Amino acid sequence: MNILPQILKNESKNLLVNHFIDNFKKEINQLLEHFIYGNSAHPYPSFFLELQNLMNQVCLNFIFKYYELIDKDFRNSKERLKNYVINKSNVPRTLITIFGNLTFYRTLYQHKITGEYYFYVDDVCGIDAYKTYDPL
Repeated sequence: MNILPQILKNESKNLLVNHFIDNFKKEINQLLEHFIYGNSAHPYPSFFLELQNLMNQVCLNFIFKYYELIDKDFRNSKERLKNYVINKSNVPRTLITIFGNLTFYRTLYQHKITGEYYFYVDDVCGIDAYKTYDPL
């Protein structure tokens, strides 16, 4: 069920993109201010290290918000209301990514007829249960 482009509603996609852009603009402006007006003894290497850290944080934040929106859209969908009940909310999952550790929270659903448990976010994003992911 890997149909990521079709998962988010347009308004959710716009919220995600706008959040990403606004966050990135704010952070890059702060980084440039620090680089231009800072008094670091080694401004060149410091700038690149801070830029790398910034990009990692922005990417992690983007993925976190993306997973959050996927879960929210499914939670409010007709399909979920018809077939699943919410068993638990805010169930944590941590992934090791090339950007750093990502802990996000998702909803555990239970099928109304079969009683089977289901993490929608894990399913559509291809995250296997009990598997450790790393950047290599």
